[in-house]
This record gives sequence, C-alpha cells and structure tokens, in this order.
Amino acid sequence: MRDLIPRTFALICATITISLVSVESGFSGLVNINSATQAELETLPGIGPVKARRIIELRRQKGRFSRVEELEEAYGIGPKTVEALRPLCCVRDAPRQTVSSATPPAPDVQGVQSVRC
Repeated sequence: MRDLIPRTFALICATITISLVSVESGFSGLVNINSATQAELETLPGIGPVKARRIIELRRQKGRFSRVEELEEAYGIGPKTVEALRPLCCVRDAPRQTVSSATPPAPDVQGVQSVRC
C-alpha cells in the first residue's frame, strides 16, 4: 500500500504532462504501439528498457496489435499495467515495411475498443 501512492502520483504526473504537451503542440500525446520506438515506449509509466524491448519483440513476432490489451502477451505486463497504459496508447497501422521478410499485419478486428490515433 505504501508504494501505491508514489506510483499513483507518478501516473497522474505523466498524464498531466502528456495532456499539457497535447494542448500546447496539438499533438495527440498517444503512443502508437504499432510503430513506437523503444525510447517512445519507455516514456510510458511502468515501461522501462526491458519491457519496451519485449513489446517490440512481440510486435515483430505477431505483427501489428489490434488492441492495447494485447500488450498483456508480453512477459511482465499484466492487466493493471495495461489499464494504466490504455489512456496513453493507441493502435494504428504502422508504416509499411519494405523488407520482404516482414511479418504481415494481423487482420482488422471488428468492434475494437482501443483508441485509434
């Protein structure tokens, strides 16, 4: 319980910071998990270098994400982390890769609940 307060405070601060950047620059502030770099993923609360690399590896293996909830498939990311990330992330088609061995994107899913940015 004692460590819950600092983590909650950090999440609130991160959300406020992203909101302020969004207002000032017109940027949506959402991280597109289908194209985010490791550095961009590391800006998310609870995502450090190791988890960012796991997300990128999962994306490389399975293709694009259809929902933010699919992050739970990455080792070390559970429902609570995904719940905290949901308002900060979105899924959008990543730019097409020119490498012929690239994994084809997953088919669109009807009724996707995740935010598309």
